Amino acid sequence: MIKKNLGVFKLIINLCIFWFINYVLNNNKKKGRLICKEKMQVIADEVLRKYFFNNFRINGKMEKTSTKIDLVITNHISTIDFLIIITILYKFNIPNYYFVFKESIVKIPVLGSLLSDDIRLTRSWDKDEELIIDQIKNIDYGTLVIYPEGTRYDNEKHKESLKFCYQNKLPLYNYTLAPKAKGMHSIFEILSFNSPSLLLLSLSFSASTVSFSIS
Repeated sequence: MIKKNLGVFKLIINLCIFWFINYVLNNNKKKGRLICKEKMQVIADEVLRKYFFNNFRINGKMEKTSTKIDLVITNHISTIDFLIIITILYKFNIPNYYFVFKESIVKIPVLGSLLSDDIRLTRSWDKDEELIIDQIKNIDYGTLVIYPEGTRYDNEKHKESLKFCYQNKLPLYNYTLAPKAKGMHSIFEILSFNSPSLLLLSLSFSASTVSFSIS
């Protein structure tokens, strides 16, 4: 635990340094946010390998693009899986990445100001439908990461998900939560004109090993 806490401390310290040098002191805030994200990929890669996992190998193929927005659909199993995702993108030389996340995250000091270009949702479809349309316009190109489950997986939520699926005659998901389809479908429709690449990323890890598959 001490080792992991040191890793988290290193992430926070570097985040604050990058934020001040590349964002606060940069007149072009959008460019500053992208620089900070790219630098955090390098630190995340180092921290995961040194402080969290003994076995962390990345294989496979992922193409980057400079003309459109591609999509990564992934499961949400931990509070640190976003670090794993940005490390995977880093290894495939994809520095322009954006997440779809709940609005409250932007209230986190320092981190929140670096996520202004990402897509923030309220979890109320009446509001989110327009928010998705407006916010995607701010992304020129890159990779958009979506958690279809809408929240982090745990055993209690999985039981509730299975109950919901059973009551509504939906497919039962043994290892994930039932996906929130409206927001994901809306993003697909908005981006469909540009024929985005769609990557499915399945994450799993133990105390010492992380594994994933890309399709």
